[in-house]
Amino acid sequence: MRAGRLMLEEISARVARGRSFAFETTLSGHGYARQIPRWRALGYHVTLVFLSLPNADMAVQRMTDRVTQGGHAIPEAVIRRRFDAGLRNFEGVYKPLVNAWAL
Repeated sequence: MRAGRLMLEEISARVARGRSFAFETTLSGHGYARQIPRWRALGYHVTLVFLSLPNADMAVQRMTDRVTQGGHAIPEAVIRRRFDAGLRNFEGVYKPLVNAWAL
């Protein structure tokens, strides 16, 4: 959670200075959907590149592999929920808001 807050603070600081930025997200929530119109109104060209795996099973396997290499675990139910929500939000929420997108 702290890392997420730090990222949001950094984005806000960059926007306040008119600087470019990029970030990574699962798109499982709508938080950035509230910011994108503001960023565009400030003159930002917002491009969304959504990298998706073919299915949630692969996302679970990636997490399992990451844990064996010392990474942190995420409950399988959370991975599956975020996977489905990310695809749904990409199509229904985020694509209409951005200047350009790629899947």
